[in-house]
Amino acid sequence: MAATFSALGVIAGHPDFIARVNVAMNNAAISIYNEATTTVGHTARAAYATKVVNGQYNLQAAVYAILTGTTIINEANPSLPGDGILDTDLSTEVAAAWNVLAGA
Repeated sequence: MAATFSALGVIAGHPDFIARVNVAMNNAAISIYNEATTTVGHTARAAYATKVVNGQYNLQAAVYAILTGTTIINEANPSLPGDGILDTDLSTEVAAAWNVLAGA
């Protein structure tokens, strides 16, 4: 059953979930910074990657963006370990949200 907005809001405040999103963002940042310069939107994507690695981005905004992913909504449960959300799914949602977060 899909998580309610209230449940997602609870998860957004969990320190462990916030830390996991930060790790996923930093993992993506390294890959994105080193992607081919011919990638569409690379300049904005790489600039955002630099901000992420240097801790100069809005982590809470990223947390909420990640929580909008369909897979996350369908598996999220604040009463389960890790909020019921797999690390691989966090990484997938980070990749899906990167361009909008970067303004690319």
